[in-house]
Amino acid sequence: MESIFKVYFFCEDTTEEKAKVSLNDGLFSYDYKIEFEADLTGNVEIKLYRDEFDFRDKFDLVTQEAGFSDKDKQYFQGEPIVLNRSLSELMPGKQESTPNTIGLFSGVLYYSKLSAPKTEKEKYYYKDFSSRKDYRETFGGIKMYRDNFRVRPYGEPNSSNYDWLLLSNRKAKSPAAISHSTGKWRVNSDQILGSVYISRTNLTLPDQANREGIVETKEFSQLREVIIEIVKLFETDRQYVCRLLNTYYEKSHYTEIIENEILTKANKDEKNKKKKGPSSKKETFIEVSKVKTVIDSKDNKIKDLEDENRLLRALATTGIVTNTYIHEIKDSTHKLSMKIVMAKEALELDDDKLEAIEYINAANEIKNSFNSWFKVTIESVRRDKRSMKVIDLRDLLQVLVASWNDVASNKGIRVNLDIADIKFKCFPYEIESLFNNLITNSITSFENLRVGNKMININVRSSETGILINYSDSGAGLSDAFKKDPHRILEPFETDKRNELGELIGTGMGMWVIVKTVNEYNGSIDLNENINTNNGFYIKIALTGKER
Repeated sequence: MESIFKVYFFCEDTTEEKAKVSLNDGLFSYDYKIEFEADLTGNVEIKLYRDEFDFRDKFDLVTQEAGFSDKDKQYFQGEPIVLNRSLSELMPGKQESTPNTIGLFSGVLYYSKLSAPKTEKEKYYYKDFSSRKDYRETFGGIKMYRDNFRVRPYGEPNSSNYDWLLLSNRKAKSPAAISHSTGKWRVNSDQILGSVYISRTNLTLPDQANREGIVETKEFSQLREVIIEIVKLFETDRQYVCRLLNTYYEKSHYTEIIENEILTKANKDEKNKKKKGPSSKKETFIEVSKVKTVIDSKDNKIKDLEDENRLLRALATTGIVTNTYIHEIKDSTHKLSMKIVMAKEALELDDDKLEAIEYINAANEIKNSFNSWFKVTIESVRRDKRSMKVIDLRDLLQVLVASWNDVASNKGIRVNLDIADIKFKCFPYEIESLFNNLITNSITSFENLRVGNKMININVRSSETGILINYSDSGAGLSDAFKKDPHRILEPFETDKRNELGELIGTGMGMWVIVKTVNEYNGSIDLNENINTNNGFYIKIALTGKER
């Protein structure tokens, strides 16, 4: 706005240059600044400025030992992170040729926290913000300007449109801490402020007749989605920095070393106590033994929580699969009831036994399809599959794939399994959950595939440390939003599934469940093959057998 409006404060002998009031970032103390500008071709240039961290005289030491790159060091010293994205990349599920019907737009956003625990200040090397003022009542919210004039009520404090991007809703759905290893940290609406600029040339963003906001056109929804995706890029960068700093903090404080030292001493003291008898120094033995008891109790509680989380992930997979095919399940239920009614009418009204038998046979086929659904959902959480044991992996997957082929055959989809004779120590329901999520995603990707073979290929081989899984399908592949960085789909709530209105409807949890399962087996995931392929989805998974 400084290029349009200028403010001067004159005294009797003040020159024009000295009287000019600078309207720049100096008015705000911020942690991150996000600038963005879109051109008519649909390209959006985004600049992220990191101004949150102050390593003081430890800059070289911390950045090196924490694992930051040379480019990261430049970003910490004021150089912006420059990202170029197309609109299709910022709107998952949209085609590459998505035209820019929104028009020119730009903006600047500021992330600014007002408090942080003392431990976080030490861990993340936050710069001093103790003198930072609270601007939320005055400048809070993300405001919109048309030709540099406010478009109300967007970003208006104490109004329902203060959070018109629904950032608080995103935060509530994903309340993960900034250092969480897999969860997605989200910024809250009261932590970010800024401006979005459009003009009278944005014809698809017309004002409402009463001048109270903008008409909720398709392009307005797209603009909101693009801004949220830009905010997500900032969130990802901040979480990347804090994860590395958190790992560095934990290593430098030797918590694991100290805990192992306590356990070693406790075990040694217990052995000495048995050798020396009751006349030995009981005080030392008692105190150390108490510590060991506390640690053992903690380990048992953690094990119980881990088992509970495994079960919840399996149940989540059941919900994802069921939700994906709920319309088909409802349709099958309706057909089943209709066949039974028609069989009854054939017997009671027409006394036609042959026709009734045809209806009953048709109903029986529908019932069999239900049995297949039950095998890939409810069967996966049977009690005998929730115990860790050495299993015949080929037998387990052959039964699972056969059930999926029964379910998917009416869609023209074939699941092929190539597996050697492998004995693998695991929780069977975790392995089934992993494949159920992969196959569910593949079948969904086939919905937009009108021609061609609909194939899913699974290859499983043993390795020196466990097993290697090569999974691929002949579907539509990843959308443009994930092509450059396919590992982004492993983050929670990332999805490109849209309904007929163009609204995102996927849960974005299936791949995240897979990540959690792979981490449980000290495994790894490779999605790089998707970068250079136009069609199909490819994933390589390495798993290590369970020890306990």
